[in-house]
Amino acid sequence: MSARIKLVASDVDGTLVDSQKRLPPGFPEAVRKLRAHGVRFVIASGRQYYNVLKTFDAVKDDVDILSDNGAMLLDKDGAYFTSPLAAEDVAAVCAAVAPMPTVSVLLAGVRAAYMRAASPLCASEVVRYYERLVIAPDAFRLAEEDVVCKIALFDDESSAKNLAPVMAPFADHLTPNLSGDHWLDIMNPGIDKGSGLRILLDRFGVKPEECMAFGDYENDIAMLRLCGESYAMANATDDVKAVCRHVAPSNDEAGVMQVLYREFPFLKD
Repeated sequence: MSARIKLVASDVDGTLVDSQKRLPPGFPEAVRKLRAHGVRFVIASGRQYYNVLKTFDAVKDDVDILSDNGAMLLDKDGAYFTSPLAAEDVAAVCAAVAPMPTVSVLLAGVRAAYMRAASPLCASEVVRYYERLVIAPDAFRLAEEDVVCKIALFDDESSAKNLAPVMAPFADHLTPNLSGDHWLDIMNPGIDKGSGLRILLDRFGVKPEECMAFGDYENDIAMLRLCGESYAMANATDDVKAVCRHVAPSNDEAGVMQVLYREFPFLKD
């Protein structure tokens, strides 16, 4: 299999990093060896670009970054793809969740992410995924001066139970995507990790069948369906496992690394 793989894409949380948010041992060296053998490694995450850049600082020159679930793609030269949300859609989503006391709203822009307020639980979580973050009463006014491409909704209880039903009516013209136990992201229709990866594949001249991908949650499904070799983590949801060709050991067992070592023997040299 490895001989025909030219690109590996991996989700971060629940997939590449363990439950303590730690990268697996040997990851930087493996990425460099893959690159030296002509295999690109894509970090595909719902996290903000600047957070991914910081988290993967040790290999930032050896990986490609697909952040914000594909809603915007950035590199060191700036944004090369954005899918801006209409102001009226942002307002409508905010109005729909306004009566929900357990929900915090984040607007993800190219320059930063913006929140008017965050619950204590949300405040402790959001800093894990957003490096450039403004939390202030006038934050949404500041967001109007940026390019907002994603709305990230955080529910203190359960995004699937509380947010998914409320956001379901928006699915006719937006893309609601569960991205974690507490998170639900809203993007424009057709925007997801799969669409973002297609842009990267076109950029690099790589075919979908030449790709290997790893994921664990619903926001990974479009990317996993696109790639020729798809791996659901052992800790993945049943919906994710249903669309994948393979199952990898869990993120707490460094499952991504186990598969890479098996499929790319040169990584052990």
